Amino acid sequence: MTAPRRTLVVGDGGLSSILACSAAADAALLAEPDPEKRRQIRPVLWVSPVPGPTATARRWVSRRQAELFDFELVEEPEPAQPAPGASTHAEWPWDTLNLVKASVAAVGRGCGSVVWPVHSSQPQSPDLDEVSRAVDRALLVGRLIALDADLHHGPGFHIETPMVDLSDRQIADLVLDMDLPVGLCWWWHAEMGRDGTAEFRREHERWVTVLRDVGWRGGSDALANAKVSRAEAGHGG
Repeated sequence: MTAPRRTLVVGDGGLSSILACSAAADAALLAEPDPEKRRQIRPVLWVSPVPGPTATARRWVSRRQAELFDFELVEEPEPAQPAPGASTHAEWPWDTLNLVKASVAAVGRGCGSVVWPVHSSQPQSPDLDEVSRAVDRALLVGRLIALDADLHHGPGFHIETPMVDLSDRQIADLVLDMDLPVGLCWWWHAEMGRDGTAEFRREHERWVTVLRDVGWRGGSDALANAKVSRAEAGHGG
């Protein structure tokens, strides 16, 4: 029987990130019920560097997410500011670079898989081209890293994208069903954004709207995630 291996979650401080962390924690528990032995397969949360006004909030909540699930936390250094006239963040393939860095970090920590909880930027339904690019990126980067990972840790290294084709509503439903703390998302506190308040408010409105549609009731407490019955929420039994 093959011994269970560690999992690395690529975190960005969002709802899909905390959902992936919860799933990885549950998988580790199922793979190894013994608490002492389970420490050997303790999942890893790799925090991707995100330039811009949301960076501080993303890192703060990612640390709290790692604490909540007792993950090993790996924080990638912030990218250097581009020199005047140099290419900007938007002109660089950051998703690919970050996925390579996360995969290298995973192999170095004995992880057999990387969970990349990438999710569509379209609120209503996933953009098929966006989904296709993410799946191709994960497949190609996974194959590239596996060339070396297989030599040192055995075959089987891969990158998973479990939420790439889920709608916002499906993500919200899962968060509600698993009773996850919505307040541990980067967009919860707009005041942490400084000059990026508009971006915080946009994401806050996007997710709070759909969460309430599926039965979530948030209170004044940032960690509130009270559930109501499906019947009360108007969704049947």
